[in-house]
Amino acid sequence: MADDENGAAGAAGADGADGASGGDISVEAKVKILSYVFLAFAVVFLAGAALWFMSTRGSEEVLWIRARHVLVKVDKDANEAAWAAALERISLVKEKLDGGADFEKVAAQHSDCPSKAKGGDLGWNGRGGWVKEFEEAAWSAKVGELVGPVRTDFGYHLIEIRETSTSLTRPGGPPRRPPPRY
Repeated sequence: MADDENGAAGAAGADGADGASGGDISVEAKVKILSYVFLAFAVVFLAGAALWFMSTRGSEEVLWIRARHVLVKVDKDANEAAWAAALERISLVKEKLDGGADFEKVAAQHSDCPSKAKGGDLGWNGRGGWVKEFEEAAWSAKVGELVGPVRTDFGYHLIEIRETSTSLTRPGGPPRRPPPRY
């Protein structure tokens, strides 16, 4: 009788009546196996991520630039006389900057852009973050270089590149627009 009772109890355990499933493998063993499988996947994923990071990081390609500017605003539908007057005004501003005037003060005093409250600082941007003409001038400039006047649909700009970064993410926070990888 004892063998029959043990046999019946063993059969009930195999059928899952005691809450375990899968035959002879205990719950603890299943948890251990799953944790090893998860750990293996995590190691493979991290190794792949590290290889990708190292392959993209080696080029030291500039992905972000921090710029500031002075804008003399002109309505894009304005006549040529308005554009000429704006060019004259931005040229006078450039003379002040070339003469050593403080960029932040000049931007605060002469810029028509809301960024003038921050000394003309536009923050960090990747490629595709500005209008075409502005972006071409900004990305071709060196750190500390003053470029312009640059004409866009907004008016005339004087642009100064403050910093560059090779970081994969925008310095100082999440990207507004991720830079494309070429």
